Amino acid sequence: MASDEETNQRVQQMIAKLQAVIVRTTLLFELDENSIWIRDARDLYFFVVSAWDLLKTLLSSSQHEDIVGQTERTYQFIELAKDKYAQVQSELETFLAPDAERLTMELKEVFSQLLSELSESLLPFLEKLHHTSIEDTIEKMSPTSYLLHCAVCGAVAVSFEANLREDDDSLYYSGIICRITFDLASHRGVFALLETRSLRDVHDYLRYKTSLEDGIDAYCPKCDKIYCKFHYHTEIIYDEGFYDCTYGVCPEGRRRIIDD
Repeated sequence: MASDEETNQRVQQMIAKLQAVIVRTTLLFELDENSIWIRDARDLYFFVVSAWDLLKTLLSSSQHEDIVGQTERTYQFIELAKDKYAQVQSELETFLAPDAERLTMELKEVFSQLLSELSESLLPFLEKLHHTSIEDTIEKMSPTSYLLHCAVCGAVAVSFEANLREDDDSLYYSGIICRITFDLASHRGVFALLETRSLRDVHDYLRYKTSLEDGIDAYCPKCDKIYCKFHYHTEIIYDEGFYDCTYGVCPEGRRRIIDD
């Protein structure tokens, strides 16, 4: 097993390679400092460096006073880096030059190595983050409040919360990537379905009866299970630098669009 110092040197070398690809691309295409690609590439670099800086703190001491918060922040920066990488690559693919394809491949190689190193180093901390045992995925907190728990770790993945005030008669949905407000009067049926404990029926209701066209973003229909943001891995797709959709990949490797 590599020492912390060996890991640090390896990651620092990868970060240097990432920076070198960004610089070469900037010079080759004579990009202006204010170009969209430069700004996005710099964001990518910042997210990677930030994730590694936070991760080094975790690796240096398992007794860190805010290990939960530190783990979640590290994970968030890794996810931001994944998102920004997809956007940067999508933009780079629009550059019409013979060297664009080579730079695309170089960027893919170095980021894949970085992502693997960061993810593998963070995994032991993520595994300790949530370990709540649950008897039922659907938890009724009150007549107008429900929580959906991850089938793997028990963490809260989705919440349904209704307001019954005269000035705000709304139903709020919060998932792993989606936040949306419904008109409660039109969608009281979701509470009746939550009472039946049928995830599939709730998912289908949201898909066909509400504006949440992809249903519960934390739900895998083939597994018939709910997964939290740590266990339902997201993959954001860009087309020529613009957001296209987000896929979710469950622990069994099943993939579906969860936001389009």
